[in-house]
Amino acid sequence: MDKERIVWLFRKYLQKTATPEERAELFALLYSESIDTLSRLQDPISPADIPDELFTRLSASSSRRIFDEILARGEEGVADEGIRQKRRSRVIWLRAAAAAVVLLILGSSLYYISQQQNKKMLVAEKIGGANDRKPGHQGAVLSLSNGQTIILDTAHNGLLADGFTKSSEAVQVKDVVLSSATSSAHDGKTNGVEPAYATLSTPAGRQQKLVLSDGTVVYLNASSSISFPTVFGKGQRQVTIKGEVYFDVVHDAQHPFVVKAGDDEIRDIGTRFNINAYPDEPGIKTTLVEGCVQINDRYVLKPGDQYSEGQIRKVDTDAATAWMSGFFHFEHDDVSTVMRQIARWYDISVTYEGAKPTQKFGGDIQRNLMLSEVLELLGGTGVDYKLSGNKLIIKSR
Repeated sequence: MDKERIVWLFRKYLQKTATPEERAELFALLYSESIDTLSRLQDPISPADIPDELFTRLSASSSRRIFDEILARGEEGVADEGIRQKRRSRVIWLRAAAAAVVLLILGSSLYYISQQQNKKMLVAEKIGGANDRKPGHQGAVLSLSNGQTIILDTAHNGLLADGFTKSSEAVQVKDVVLSSATSSAHDGKTNGVEPAYATLSTPAGRQQKLVLSDGTVVYLNASSSISFPTVFGKGQRQVTIKGEVYFDVVHDAQHPFVVKAGDDEIRDIGTRFNINAYPDEPGIKTTLVEGCVQINDRYVLKPGDQYSEGQIRKVDTDAATAWMSGFFHFEHDDVSTVMRQIARWYDISVTYEGAKPTQKFGGDIQRNLMLSEVLELLGGTGVDYKLSGNKLIIKSR
């Protein structure tokens, strides 16, 4: 176990400074380690730095059991009060680490909340068998302005087309590609010929990382797209998106980075941000993780702000970008909201028989589970479902 790496990553996670890649690495490391192994870590983080959410997402019994086990080991045979206090500090961090492990491995935060009472979800019947659905994976369709279409799922790593390369991690735009003629200068234009545009689209059940020609890193969630010039000119750098996209922008004050999402125009001032612009979601949501953005030349966001339809509110950025770390995140959401996320990731359609269930759902579920496992967690009193081919039928009991 690389405990120094876990400590460093976990510190960044708690301080909300971890990149999406660092969060994913932390989750993978924690997932691979046992609670007993984690209990041998030293005390690297002040208890005050630990958010309550790491505890409240666990059931009381699980959290208590883990805490008691670590507490018993941590204070065994200690008489000196100063040492005991230090051990208690260590125990609190270990409890957080253990909570994170249980949360990540079991997806144990998912609860069913009815209108009348708050109680744990009941497990519904399994789908299983040949009718089960695998989770989504990396893949996309690259469409070029010359009419060429490339299916990344089946394309080999290496050169895809002039200016485009593929690796196991990302598609990268490297060279100037013009719709006609060639350019000897990287000015974005030759003899009045504009640089070519390309569109990267992720079908349902796919996600993809893209590195633009300026070094900006883009992550596309399922059923999303981005249209962009293959090389940026002398003016602003503008792209257009649909669906959900996360940006890690290379800042250039002389060439502002602008994202068009529906009627919103998001202007980067050196930042990382997430935009949820699915047409079937209620309003476009822009969440600022780091830096600063300006929206519609009027609203300026600070880290932790989320803008939607003229309103700004504070949100948990980890929750807003949970998909980047491999999770579905639900926050007192109705069944329609939950099923829209699941439908995109598992490439299924969802229909309802009779009145829609009225339950509310909150918590996290791993996106690498089979559909049957996700539905087991979602199944509860008053909710039933049936999978027929790629159609999921939801009905009230």
